[in-house]
Amino acid sequence: MLLRRLLLLLLASAASAALAQPPADSLRQPDAPSVWGTAAVGGTAVALGALETRRRSQDDRRLVGPFDVEVEWAYASGADKLGHIISTGAQAEGYATAYRLAGHSREAAATWGAATAFAWMLHYEVLDGLGRREVFDPSDLAANAVGAGLVAARARVPELEAVRLKISYWPSGDACDATCDYAGQTAWLAVAPSGLAPEADWLPPWLGVAVGYGVREGSVSAGGFDERHVTLALDLEPGGLGLSGPAWDAVLPFLRRIHLPAPGLRLTPRPRLVLAY
Repeated sequence: MLLRRLLLLLLASAASAALAQPPADSLRQPDAPSVWGTAAVGGTAVALGALETRRRSQDDRRLVGPFDVEVEWAYASGADKLGHIISTGAQAEGYATAYRLAGHSREAAATWGAATAFAWMLHYEVLDGLGRREVFDPSDLAANAVGAGLVAARARVPELEAVRLKISYWPSGDACDATCDYAGQTAWLAVAPSGLAPEADWLPPWLGVAVGYGVREGSVSAGGFDERHVTLALDLEPGGLGLSGPAWDAVLPFLRRIHLPAPGLRLTPRPRLVLAY
């Protein structure tokens, strides 16, 4: 489900960012948030929620009820929960960018972005509970809260700027598409050392290190996965490239969610050097 949520995020942020530009209004204080822009961001989220509900009512996962609840902490050997954290965080950052364009402060935009993303994912999880083949999983909701909460916290704790959750994907060859191909996904915890030690000016701001976790050799439909890969690799931090401008600032949060292939050391299940992971 991860990539599908990210696609919805891109649509949401593109639409809301375009609509959120504060209108020319000589009566409005220049630094005050735009009511129309704020409404546009929230309205876009609501519209996407309505579209998701309509889609669910027409495909093979029809909303037939009853409302089913089940806790699945170990679903996809933990890869699914990491996907929830990363994708909800990405949505929160997308909405936060749109709220910033609507005139909100960085802290307020992050808070509103996190709240909007969490609310949207709550709607998504409720639809799961009503679906033919899904369940409402409270552990999914907890993972969503972590992802959104990290975005809100980062705006208030500068040190967290050096720590990022990222995703990488390469098709595993499974019949499942990219949205459920867990064997092709890897979740990363990336750290930019220069952000933790700003006084060390010899550290390149674009270079980081990351620890990744992914499952391999199997699928959910086949009953599970035979391997769990833990990898230590180099990481590119796009925020340290020295680029600037409105367009760059708008896409930077998304770029910071992607781990590009880089040399590393796979720690499990069989330690070995890898040229690109």
